[in-house]
Amino acid sequence: MQGAYGRCLDAVLKQGVSGYTSQQKVAPSSGICGDLNQLERSLSREVALSTTQSDWWGTGTRLEARLTAFDNDTEDLLESLQAEPGGSGRLIQPGRETRHGLELESTASGPISWAWPAVSGARWRAHLGYTHLRGTYSNGQQTRALTTAPGRTLTWSLGWTQGAWSTSLRGQTVSDRTVLLREAASGDVLGIQPGHRVLAWSLQWRVHEHLNAQLVAENLENRTYRLNDGSGAGLGAEAPGRQIRLSLTGRY
Repeated sequence: MQGAYGRCLDAVLKQGVSGYTSQQKVAPSSGICGDLNQLERSLSREVALSTTQSDWWGTGTRLEARLTAFDNDTEDLLESLQAEPGGSGRLIQPGRETRHGLELESTASGPISWAWPAVSGARWRAHLGYTHLRGTYSNGQQTRALTTAPGRTLTWSLGWTQGAWSTSLRGQTVSDRTVLLREAASGDVLGIQPGHRVLAWSLQWRVHEHLNAQLVAENLENRTYRLNDGSGAGLGAEAPGRQIRLSLTGRY
């Protein structure tokens, strides 16, 4: 498989490694390194605290929260396959990646009539989430900040439901993140993807038991920003501007 991606080549395996001449061969003659790869080794540790509270803010209210701290350490990264320094010709995988951070998830709900008795049958709901992930990456020759981690992310929402109607306001704040602009033998070139803040709003009407109507407005402030590039390390794609969608959903 490494051969298909062009890594199982003498020039690539010896790149940046001392002790080899330009004519010295280290790659197998087949051009395939799959059978030479070691299995990656990973150790994960996690500690979590959670709570569920009923009637915490008046009769009928409920709070659920969970805080998790995690630490992941992966060694022998497959993409770090390279010649061993010193000219032995042996192939090694010295790459290592560390990830550690915090995650918070919390939801709360309750009847609005507890605070405003004149409002009967309505309920409020809220959500708060936070993620902070950081770490390092090493290919055995260079160590740098982890570039596949998203920025620190805070999400929240506040909603209201009464009868056939429901509405919610949602927000997300993402901090700057480190990204990989390009790889180079002299050292990877890193950059910064700016953080952003976005707001969204939705309104839903249950017309009857088989038909729902929904109005959704995304990126209310029409901000220009880039999305997180999934598990990729580079700059994310530019996000769309303000969007408004009206949908009808039938169930039969």
